[in-house]
Amino acid sequence: MQQLNQQLTSQPNGHTFNVLYETTEQSILLTITPEFDYDDIEQIAAICWQAISGAEVVEEIPGADRINYRFRYNQHYFVLNFEVYSQSCWIEVEAGSAHPALDVLLAGFSR
Repeated sequence: MQQLNQQLTSQPNGHTFNVLYETTEQSILLTITPEFDYDDIEQIAAICWQAISGAEVVEEIPGADRINYRFRYNQHYFVLNFEVYSQSCWIEVEAGSAHPALDVLLAGFSR
C-alpha cells in the first residue's frame, strides 16, 4: 500500500486539512483530518488538484451530503468522491475505464 501526504491551509477560514492517500486495488482512499463539512469540500478538492498536476475537472456533481468530481488525467477518467456524513473520500477509475488507469494516476501524484 502506497501512502502520500499533502497539507494545505485553507482560506478564508484558516483551517488546516491533512490528507493521507492510501491505495487499494480499486481506488485511492483519502483520510482527511480534521473532520470536514460540506462547505470544506471545495477547499479539500483543491489539495487533490494540487497533488495531481494536470488533472482537468470535467464535471461537478453535487448531492445532499456528497459531491463527486469527474476528472480527466492523462487520457483517463476518474471520479473524486466526497461523502460528508460518513467522512469518506476516495478516487476511483470511472466505470468502463481500464484498471491500469489507477497506476497512471498514482504516478502523477506530487513527486
